[in-house]
Amino acid sequence: PQSQPEVGAEKMHPFIRFVVEKKNTLIAVAVAALVIFAGVFGYSAWQKSAMRKATAELGQIAVKDADEAKLKALLDFYEGAPAELQTRTLLEAASVSLELKDYAKAAELWEKLQSADEGDMAVIAALGRAKALGLDGKHDQALSVLNGIKDNVPESYALSVYRALAQQAEEAEQWDMALMAYEQLLLLESDTEKSYIENKIARISILAEDNGS
Repeated sequence: PQSQPEVGAEKMHPFIRFVVEKKNTLIAVAVAALVIFAGVFGYSAWQKSAMRKATAELGQIAVKDADEAKLKALLDFYEGAPAELQTRTLLEAASVSLELKDYAKAAELWEKLQSADEGDMAVIAALGRAKALGLDGKHDQALSVLNGIKDNVPESYALSVYRALAQQAEEAEQWDMALMAYEQLLLLESDTEKSYIENKIARISILAEDNGS
């Protein structure tokens, strides 16, 4: 029988000819794609593993009794913590500082939180910072923090902000500011609290007149 002539490259289908001519390049591209995929998958798995490990480490620190060693452990952990755990770590450290009555450190940590976050967390951090400053006897600084946020807080935080403002203003004997805060509270508080606030307003009004403030 007559043998079939070999198909010359010029008679191949263009796509088959392309594959034959470029097979080494195509193999290299396929191998590179597999390497990249494996690398991305491996990095993602490593990230998840690192996050689980860091979360577990933070949990182990958090359950310890509040003392200087715990505060140091939290601050050390924060330096290398994943971004997702930094806010939680600062919150825990600020809380421990308050328990230890290290009000200056607590105020510093709350300030760091306030600067790093926006929205609800920034308001919570400002309230924590004002509380720490007030406990440290720095009522004027606490008032400065609260006055800096009172006009822009979400409605859900207005009550907390004006309660803090009223308390710090009274401590600082800034009666006009205390009056303003209690007048706002009269609008915000529940009916059961209004009688108490009205009595506060009446008493502070007298103090404001006596002091000419």
